[in-house]
Amino acid sequence: MRRHHTARPRFETPGHGGVIGGRNPAKGVEITLIANPSSGTFTSADPNYTAAINGAVAKKLRVLGYVHTTYAQRKLQDVMTDVTNWLKYYPKISGFFVDEQASTAAQLAYYKNLFAAIRRLRPGAFIVGNPGTACDVRYLVDGNVTQANTVVLWENNDRVHAFAGFSVPTAIQPLGPERVAAIVYNCSPLKYITGTSGARAKRVGYIFVTDKTGGNPYGNVPGYWTSGEIPAIIATNTGF
Repeated sequence: MRRHHTARPRFETPGHGGVIGGRNPAKGVEITLIANPSSGTFTSADPNYTAAINGAVAKKLRVLGYVHTTYAQRKLQDVMTDVTNWLKYYPKISGFFVDEQASTAAQLAYYKNLFAAIRRLRPGAFIVGNPGTACDVRYLVDGNVTQANTVVLWENNDRVHAFAGFSVPTAIQPLGPERVAAIVYNCSPLKYITGTSGARAKRVGYIFVTDKTGGNPYGNVPGYWTSGEIPAIIATNTGF
C-alpha cells in the first residue's frame, strides 16, 4: 500500500451528516466506511442505508458491513446469517468489519472458518477484524493463506490509554502498514495523523481518530472533518 487510509465507523442513522452518503471530505485520502444498522442483525433493508451505501460506493468509497462475534462466543451460524443478510439487502458492500474478534490462538479456528465462509459467499471480500488489541499474527495470515486483510490492533480512549504508546507487534510488522488499523477516540485528531506519534510514523495503514467520547464516540462526524485539518492528512499521504 502506498497511500494512507482513513477508517470511518458509522454508528448513526444516515442522513445526519458525514461521508457515508457519499461526501468525501478529502480527495487523496482513501476512505473505508463501516455501516452498522441494528448492530448488523436485520431481516430487511433500510432505505436510508441503501441510499447511503449506494451513494458512498458511487463515490468510490469502500463500505464494510458490521458483524459482531462476541470474541468467538457467538454461534458461527448466527454470524453467517447476518453476513448472508448483508449481501442480500446491501449487495454493494465490499466486505465486513468483524467486531469483537478474539486475539489468541485458542479461538483462531473459529475465525478461519468465518473468514473462509464469508469469501465463499463473496469472493475477494475485504475483511477487517477488530480485537482492539494485539493479536496472533495468524489472524492475518496463516501459512500462505490470507485471513483478515487488516486488523484493528488499538481501540482506546486516548485520555485513558494514549495512542502515543502504541507500537505494531514485531510479528506483524513485516506484513506492512496496510494490514494494521487503529481507532482512537477522545483525542486531538491531528497529532495522531501527523508527527512522530502519528499513524504514518507508527506504520499504521488505517486510522480513525475522533474528538468524540461517551457511550458511542462514533455517532457523529469528528470535528476535524470540517475544521481545516484534512489538508494535513493529505500532506501525510505520500506513501510509507
